Amino acid sequence: MGQESKRYRKPLKFVPGVEKAVRELPADVQDVFGKALMDAQYGDQVSGARPFGEGVPRDVLKLVEDDDGETYRAAFVVAFAGVVYLLDVFQKKSKSGRATPQSDLDRVTARYHAAVQDYETSKATYLAATEVAKDVAIAKATRATVRSVPMQKRGAKD
Repeated sequence: MGQESKRYRKPLKFVPGVEKAVRELPADVQDVFGKALMDAQYGDQVSGARPFGEGVPRDVLKLVEDDDGETYRAAFVVAFAGVVYLLDVFQKKSKSGRATPQSDLDRVTARYHAAVQDYETSKATYLAATEVAKDVAIAKATRATVRSVPMQKRGAKD
């Protein structure tokens, strides 16, 4: 049997409107972004993630994935304790080279501010869930350790 995970998986919070946009992405792009976001939920290094830049708040990270000649981006935040926010996913449609259209930048920034507000009102819940998950992980690890220690036979001499 495989070993139970002892790590806490932070919840992934979708900013309103993002869940539908994710479903509209090509399946391969969904897979890449999904794996990266799961890494973020477990607190692992997210391969390919970098600061969004372009005037977007510095806590916002981006993922870039190409599929069938098109470029897709995901904007997310891991800077808040106990939760990962997915702010936006979109197909990049720039008319000026590598720059992201201003409307996309504005939407990501507005959703970041909405995430900040949501976090401020829900912070206690996320932090409490984190502490409970850590306690559960410790209890599971302790039970696994106790189960793995063989009990000595009764009456056995040392």
